[in-house]
Amino acid sequence: MSGILLRFAPSPTGYLHAGNARVAVLNFLLAKQQGGAFWLRLDDTDRARSERRYEEAIEEDLAWLGVNWDAKVRQSERLALYETALEKLRATDRLYPCFETAEELALARRLRLRAGSPPVYDRASLDPERRRAYEAEGRKPHWRFKLEHRPLVVRDLVRGESRFDFARTSDPVLVREDGHPLFTLTSVTDDGECGVSHIVRGEDHATNSAVQAQLFEALGYQVPSMAHVPLLRGGDKGGDKGGDSPLSKRGGSLSLRALREEGGIEAEALLLYLAKLGTSKTARGDEDWKAVVREFSFADFGRASPMFDTGHLREVNRRVVAKMGWEVARERASDEEIRLLEGEDGELFWRLFRENCDDGSQVGNWVRRCFAETCETIGRELPSEEVRVVVAKMLEKKGDGGKDEDKVGDQDWVQFLQDVGKEAKLGGRSLYIPMRKGLLGCEHGPEVAGVMGLLGEERVRRRLCGSE
Repeated sequence: MSGILLRFAPSPTGYLHAGNARVAVLNFLLAKQQGGAFWLRLDDTDRARSERRYEEAIEEDLAWLGVNWDAKVRQSERLALYETALEKLRATDRLYPCFETAEELALARRLRLRAGSPPVYDRASLDPERRRAYEAEGRKPHWRFKLEHRPLVVRDLVRGESRFDFARTSDPVLVREDGHPLFTLTSVTDDGECGVSHIVRGEDHATNSAVQAQLFEALGYQVPSMAHVPLLRGGDKGGDKGGDSPLSKRGGSLSLRALREEGGIEAEALLLYLAKLGTSKTARGDEDWKAVVREFSFADFGRASPMFDTGHLREVNRRVVAKMGWEVARERASDEEIRLLEGEDGELFWRLFRENCDDGSQVGNWVRRCFAETCETIGRELPSEEVRVVVAKMLEKKGDGGKDEDKVGDQDWVQFLQDVGKEAKLGGRSLYIPMRKGLLGCEHGPEVAGVMGLLGEERVRRRLCGSE
């Protein structure tokens, strides 16, 4: 399949949500796997709702995610192409004007349903006398594509074969009364003119595929291969497992910028999660991206709508953060937090705390807990007086503690804790929780001996013996 071309075609009428992004990722994956091209097309012909700020946000979100496009086109700059396509359809008697109002069409549908007939448009405007009467009334037409009533088999890379009976399908409207071209025309024309070879999109467009296949053929284009993936579920509650509604861009569900700016989600984590969501494979967070691209296959996709599970995404995110190098992780800390690290061993800090960060924002939190010097800043709690006395005694025995060996896992600090526990008759949680609260202001975190090695004896003395 070398030389393939795929596209992602959002409308700049709102921020990208996870469902949009998943479609972009799948198109991008297939293009990269097959050595093809991936284009960004902005479907911005809806002038009332399309906004440049959303266009810029879409590009920013895709760039953050790592979904990079080889070319970008805007439908608003391609209106002449649509006029050419319409002329071609008129010349072959595949486009005709219709004059019925919305109310008249709705009444006709109801009457057909009552009669037990399919509620399809009856092509009444093809009657010359009726057309002349409508025109005499000064009505402005909308324009429909005249379908050929023949069976058609559509082969879908996810859904398999589907057979369509066009006798039960209304001729689709391609142009509104005001002359505005609609999605069916613009999308097919652009895909055909650009040479799009594969269309990957949500299954809500599956019912359009047969109509669009006829339109591709009528305009002289090759019909692209199609893959319609089930829509994500999750609703507006951030992917709660009880949610059951499809994700909505206009509803604000799980926008990429909210996941990034408020949720602390890393681009790599979301990319891996979306690449495998709905397949027989589960994202972990430690995958090699090249292997994900190489192994991508629509054969792995199920037919059920997958749930966007923020709990799983956060677990993937935790693993992505844990495998970061220190130079990347430090970028997640604020300038103030970086200043606290001046003169400290950042690499040692990160080796200790990398497994204790659910997201990048927690890098700075651990920096403050380690290197901020007031109890009020991080909520440290002194151990009991009995333990403080024992710690002070053991520190005196330990010596100045300024040795180079005072690193993570240093047996000197391990032995120190064992001696404190033995002297104070404490062990396990009853020893380590008070020590961690005194050192960091929290119950859970890295091994206490490692933290002591990072902080050094003077800080340990101040924090555990109350000499700040």
